[in-house]
Amino acid sequence: MSVDEITNLFNVLKQDLKGCWEYFEDGNFQSMATLANRIMENCVFIKKCNYFLPGIMLRDISMDYQNILINNPSEIETAMEIGRKYITQIKKDFKFELDESRLWESFLEYSIEIRQFQNHTIEKRINRIIIL
Repeated sequence: MSVDEITNLFNVLKQDLKGCWEYFEDGNFQSMATLANRIMENCVFIKKCNYFLPGIMLRDISMDYQNILINNPSEIETAMEIGRKYITQIKKDFKFELDESRLWESFLEYSIEIRQFQNHTIEKRINRIIIL
């Protein structure tokens, strides 16, 4: 691929990232997941596998919020602040030369913060059994 073609595809990825943000803000987490999947699919054409990482993380975020809506809907607005902070960081870090370590550090912070809003009854029961 030429540099121009790679640049054009990178711009498409940035547009999909912007769409993920807008769907997140609208609370349309299923459509956010669709765009996150598209980010990963378009990475096949660029042949830069590290661009998969934001797509994977955004899809994971969309699933987290779908679960929060189902299991803990009264906390969704509070939980949204955590997602906003993290997605903003992804947008900031999404450059042609992607800093994977920064993305992973941010994702770890996000995962720790969002955990409090995830109501996994089965997981809590299993962990309780293992601890006992």
